[in-house]
Amino acid sequence: MYDSIAQQLLPIEAAILDALNMVPSASKALDTLIDNLAPSGARIAYRFGSRLRAGEMFGDRDLNDLESLLQPVLAEIEAGWVSEVIADEHCPGGAWINKRLTNRAAELNRSVEPLVALQRCLQLIQNLRRADRITRRVIAETQT
Repeated sequence: MYDSIAQQLLPIEAAILDALNMVPSASKALDTLIDNLAPSGARIAYRFGSRLRAGEMFGDRDLNDLESLLQPVLAEIEAGWVSEVIADEHCPGGAWINKRLTNRAAELNRSVEPLVALQRCLQLIQNLRRADRITRRVIAETQT
C-alpha cells in the first residue's frame, strides 16, 4: 500500500513522507548519540530532537544541526578502522588483510545509521526545494 501511495506523490512529497517515517528510529538514535556528545553538541541534539519529534526538521538549520552532530561521530567511526593480518596457508601470499571496525566504532556506526539516513533524506529535500526555486526562476525568465 505504501508503494502505491508513494507512486502518486511528487518527489518532494515522497521524500518528506520518508523523512517523517524515519522520525521514530532517528529519535531513538539521537537519544543514544547524546551520551557520546560534548555539552555543546548535546545542546544542539536536544534542540534538534525537539524539532525532530514534532516533525519540523525540514529547514536549513535542521540539516546543519544534524551535520554538526554527526561530523565528530562519523570521524570517530572512520578512525576506528583497523587492519588485521590473517595468516592463511591457502592464500598465495601466505596471509591476507582484513579491514574492520573496532567494536566501539561498529557500535557507533550501527547506532547512528538512522540519523545518517535521515541526513541523506533531508539533503534530498533541500535539493528538491532548491531545484524547484531554480525551475520557477528559469520559467519566469523565459516568459519575460
